[in-house]
Amino acid sequence: MSQQRVETGPATFGQFIGGTWRAAESGRGFDDMDLWSGDVVAQFAAGSGAERSRPASARTGGFRTWAHASPGLRQDIFVKVAEILARRRPEILHWLAVETGWGRDFGAIQLDFAQSLLSGPLTPRTPPSVR
Repeated sequence: MSQQRVETGPATFGQFIGGTWRAAESGRGFDDMDLWSGDVVAQFAAGSGAERSRPASARTGGFRTWAHASPGLRQDIFVKVAEILARRRPEILHWLAVETGWGRDFGAIQLDFAQSLLSGPLTPRTPPSVR
C-alpha cells in the first residue's frame, strides 16, 4: 500500500516564550514564503511592541538557571540538541531549503557544522565525577 501525503495548509507557529507556544495578543500574523515557488509555507504570530517584554522576562529566569548549571549538565544539553538535530535531519533540511532557498548540499553542510559544534571533538568532555 502506498502512502499519500495529505495537504493541510501551511504550518502555523506562535511565539515560543518561556517554554510555551503563544499566539500574538493582537491575533496578527505574517506569512513565510517558499523562495522557489512563492507559496505560503508557514504562518507566524506577529507580536506587537507591547509584547516585547515577554521574551525578556522569560529569558531572565533561563539565564539564572543556566548560570548555576554544572559543566556536565550543560554538555549533556548540547549533546541532546545535537541528537535532536540528527533525528530530525530530513525535516530540518526541508525547512532550510524552503525558508532560505539553500540547496540540499549547502543545508547539509550547515547542519553538519551545527552538530559538530554541539557534540564534536571541540566539545569539552567532563568526567562523570564532576557532573
